[in-house]
Amino acid sequence: MRTTIAAVGFSIALMGAALADGDEDPKSFKAPPAPIWSGYYLGAGAGYGQADTRDDYQEETGGSVFSSSFDGQAAQGGLVRFMLGVDRQIKEKFVLGVFADIDWTDIRQTYQATSGGSGGGDIDDELTLEWQWSAGFRAGYLFSPATMLYFLAGFTQAHFNSDGWYDIYNGGSVLPGKSSTTFNGYVVGFGMETLVGHNVFLRGEVRYSEFDGQVINSGTLFGTNYTDSEHPTLFTGLLGLTYKFNH
Repeated sequence: MRTTIAAVGFSIALMGAALADGDEDPKSFKAPPAPIWSGYYLGAGAGYGQADTRDDYQEETGGSVFSSSFDGQAAQGGLVRFMLGVDRQIKEKFVLGVFADIDWTDIRQTYQATSGGSGGGDIDDELTLEWQWSAGFRAGYLFSPATMLYFLAGFTQAHFNSDGWYDIYNGGSVLPGKSSTTFNGYVVGFGMETLVGHNVFLRGEVRYSEFDGQVINSGTLFGTNYTDSEHPTLFTGLLGLTYKFNH
């Protein structure tokens, strides 16, 4: 996953360098014929993501408490994004804007094992990040009239679906967890965008999202009180196209 994100970032850098080198007339940057960055836009893209989870687990039996916290549960998969926003070019080299978008994803992780106990049986659990939406602002710097490096920040919400993933097993018995959970959090990121045709822009972008923790299972089984919560984070890399309505 980190290799994929690095590849997207490297592609962004190459795209910016190539376009900057191709700007043979420096005077054109000082006096562009028209601000091409101001206006509303719609777009779509595709990419890849990895969700990592910190799990905080606790069980209490007869006044004795056991607790643990561990990372390393990773879900991976593809995504498609639909986006909209509005930008405003400030003077010659700066762009400010607001955006909103939604990702539909196939980011998932699975776990298979034998439950054990007198009941026997196999465990075949799955957790899927189904969608994420984000809204916020971005600020960009123009290296040339047609190429921008930008940073973004905002609010995000993600919905996970659990097929047994949030369950707690004790021998052959199960304490069912939530079937789905929606997490709130923040998103930050950076990207490169360049004009490739009449009002059409190519965008490469990397994002990091961090979400608030949620209790995904709690209850009592055979005299033991259980509490389990998760705190997910998400990395995504994406390439997309937008069309700007600025004329």
